[in-house]
Amino acid sequence: MEIVDKLKKTYRSSVDTSSNKYLMVPIFIFFSLLIFALIRSPIIISQSGIGSAIMLTAPLILTTYALTFIAMAGRGGVDLSIGPFMGFINVSSIQLYAAGYLQTPIGWFIYAIAMGLIWQLFYALIVCFVRVSPIIVSLAGYLAFAGINIVILPRPGGIAPDWLIPWGEGFTIFNEIFLLMILATILFYIITHTELLILHSGVI
Repeated sequence: MEIVDKLKKTYRSSVDTSSNKYLMVPIFIFFSLLIFALIRSPIIISQSGIGSAIMLTAPLILTTYALTFIAMAGRGGVDLSIGPFMGFINVSSIQLYAAGYLQTPIGWFIYAIAMGLIWQLFYALIVCFVRVSPIIVSLAGYLAFAGINIVILPRPGGIAPDWLIPWGEGFTIFNEIFLLMILATILFYIITHTELLILHSGVI
């Protein structure tokens, strides 16, 4: 039994070492671009620069979290419609706010989460019962939401609520966006380390 345990530990360590090598490429690209950006604009190191960077990268990071769940639980699948769908939530919430709805932060969050759940449920029903390939459904959603967004809001514009304006200033590091990122990261870590997701993704 001791020999078997040693072999298992050796195999796992070798697998982990080889898989970690693939992380070197994105890490190298990230720091290379960061150094180049610092040379071009040293103000990035300032408080306002870091705050603006957090504000601008937050949607991309949150989107990556959302796609990671699909990739882990869906055998490597990717939802191509997530970009236009985020735009749909954006333009529709702006129009609803202008019409007198979604006047509170809780209402905005409930609307965004509810719309995400509805679309993913509709997506899953088509894949499971209509038997259409997930890549086809996500591509159709991409094209559909891209067209719907233009119909709802043909050009950039709209009115932002008063409570949301400070979120987009980016003058400080410890702002509402940074707190949201921390909460999302903690939730992402908890969910990805649950036994159900690990077993379903085939890690163990």
